[in-house]
Amino acid sequence: MLDNTIRRRRASYVLALTFMASPLLAQRIRIDAFTLHALEGGGRQLTCGETFEAGLRVANRDAGTLTFVLRTVEPVMQTDAPPVLAHYDASRRFTSMAETNGSVQMIDGGPHDADPAPNAFRVRVSTAGWKPGRYELGLFAHNSTDKRHGRYEAVCAKFAVVVADGVVRLIDRCNPAQTRIRTAAFLPEAVRAGDPAALTVTLTAPDVTGLKVAMALRVAPENALPAFRYDAMNRTAALSDPGSEWVLDQGTLDTDPARGAFRVPLRTDGLKPGLYFVSIEALTDEGRPDSRRIALRIKDPADRLEVTVSEPWGACEGASAGRFTRLPDGTLLYGGRVSTDRGRTWSRQKGGGITGGCPVLRDGRVIALDYSVLPVDGKSGVYSATLRSTADGGRTVTREPAECRVPQAKAARGHAQHRGPLCTGSFAQRTDGVLLALMMGWFTGDDALCPYGRGRPYSRSYVCASSDGGRVWEYLATVGYDTIGSEGYNEGTLAVLADGEIVAVLRTGNMTDAACQDNPVMVTRSADGGRTWKKPWRTGVNGAYPVVAALSDGRLALSTGRPGAYVLFSSDRGDTWHDLTRVDSEDHTGYTALIETVPGEVLVAFGEGYLRTDIENRVRMATVRYRETR
Repeated sequence: MLDNTIRRRRASYVLALTFMASPLLAQRIRIDAFTLHALEGGGRQLTCGETFEAGLRVANRDAGTLTFVLRTVEPVMQTDAPPVLAHYDASRRFTSMAETNGSVQMIDGGPHDADPAPNAFRVRVSTAGWKPGRYELGLFAHNSTDKRHGRYEAVCAKFAVVVADGVVRLIDRCNPAQTRIRTAAFLPEAVRAGDPAALTVTLTAPDVTGLKVAMALRVAPENALPAFRYDAMNRTAALSDPGSEWVLDQGTLDTDPARGAFRVPLRTDGLKPGLYFVSIEALTDEGRPDSRRIALRIKDPADRLEVTVSEPWGACEGASAGRFTRLPDGTLLYGGRVSTDRGRTWSRQKGGGITGGCPVLRDGRVIALDYSVLPVDGKSGVYSATLRSTADGGRTVTREPAECRVPQAKAARGHAQHRGPLCTGSFAQRTDGVLLALMMGWFTGDDALCPYGRGRPYSRSYVCASSDGGRVWEYLATVGYDTIGSEGYNEGTLAVLADGEIVAVLRTGNMTDAACQDNPVMVTRSADGGRTWKKPWRTGVNGAYPVVAALSDGRLALSTGRPGAYVLFSSDRGDTWHDLTRVDSEDHTGYTALIETVPGEVLVAFGEGYLRTDIENRVRMATVRYRETR
């Protein structure tokens, strides 16, 4: 039987995915209006057995033909499913309303649609036979049935149906949240393992009697904070008062006597150095839950810097950060944009500009290659691409054909299947002028299956070299290949040290993958121009799309994210890493970018809106300053 304390797992399943090759494309499907009311009377309360309507109207900017899905947004037992949601997905334990043809994708203007307008769907839902309890539902609009219009997108209007004592109550979780959380923080934010810390929350109104407090995303048992109750089946951990699923205001855990204020002492004994992300929700009867993400930092004995992070600012649209390039005069290039004030403001480059990721080459050019390259008919192992280059800071961009020769390559996968290798967008130039490009994908014989995706092999990262300025690229060496993480070696970046040695930092997995929670960011070096590489070793953090930069003082800086966005440093060429520092805490943070602007200062970018359907995508940036303390 469902009960009305079913947990909401915000990251349990999200339909919105943004194609990583186009990080600055704006969201093309947007919710214009969501309605929820009883069919008779129009209110939010009805008698069991009566019918209600849920309606969704969306703006569709050429995302293709839309279909709609009504389903639970949290796993449920099939026996607990509302009768009207008869289609059960055993793999995810979701239950959906089915179209007359048996599909869960309902057609705009089809049998279930009571709204004749295009891009609008209104479905009538009977509550006959619903068991008492709380049902968390979502009405989705997406373009999954039409692949001709680019990347897959979706939006979701969430709502709850509460059944008790013969009465049905409808709760809107889609429309803007009522602000209930004024502040949320760990005090102090950074401690040594074993030192005391406290979770502190203040509310704007006294009508919230409790908070939902949980570890962000899935975690391994050893990464749950002490006193957090671990759910081994779902790999989640939550903090709650005895006999409750909430931290109650003035309850057992709350030591702050004031109404509307929480102070929960926390133990930190036994915790490894790192960042521990926690989500906090204050639930209200109307609107989305008001939520915050915060992070507790456990310091490392090896820390040696004083690191400060500015308040982030919105820079431009986009779900995921791209890459930076710094010109000799300090001008920054980023995704077809230019900044002359160390990233505070950005303007579009004339002529389309050029993406970042390549250092300024010795001939003054900045280059870029296609993310996905295509097989050349009749030439095994040969792939075509487009080389873009600029010698004037992106004001004029030259495009010419390029060729990648990787005899063993067979395929690759980002958010979709690709017919050839993928270029990560990271380039380096050796002391002899030869260019290196970091690639990823599968080779013939790479058949070991990884936990992420059905029938998907572990990936490898490798470098291709060009001695003609980027027109022809030849496979040079594999940087990393192993059955590691949930995906294997894939996204990463290159950096050249002052003595010519090359550093590579690589991603190995996806932190949302329930089958594998060990997804380390790995590092390796080459002392012979990329021909051979050391066996990669761990940086000590997990994350997506790691970006490494060689700083002018000899250090390395590394940014990565998901959850959150953070930086860390190395003073020994990548052998060890220290001073892990939070830049952003939110669970929707996408890929990061990093570049030194002046000595002692780096600029970090991170996407806001990745894996979110309720906010516009945008890239935010923050300045990170550091200085030696010992």
